Amino acid sequence: MWFTKKYKIEDIQHLSRALLQDREKYRIAIIDDQNFTLIKSIEQHGFDITHFFDVENISDLKRYDIIISDIQGVGKKFGSEYEGGYLIKEIRE
Repeated sequence: MWFTKKYKIEDIQHLSRALLQDREKYRIAIIDDQNFTLIKSIEQHGFDITHFFDVENISDLKRYDIIISDIQGVGKKFGSEYEGGYLIKEIRE
């Protein structure tokens, strides 16, 4: 399994200053079929972020440390009625 560490949103509140200083080292993938308006703001804070409108291959996400996915409108290419939910399940596996 290439996703070895899992975090919850509330974990971000507990990051130390040392980790925040290294934020450019963490690659973030946003999967959302619509424009993600906060990308510029996140980039201005020093994060390396990439926006995907959808993904065709789960392995394309291997190089990302943090993956944020929409639930509806993404993952359609996998043919599941659960769309983003299915995509998240596949990423976790």
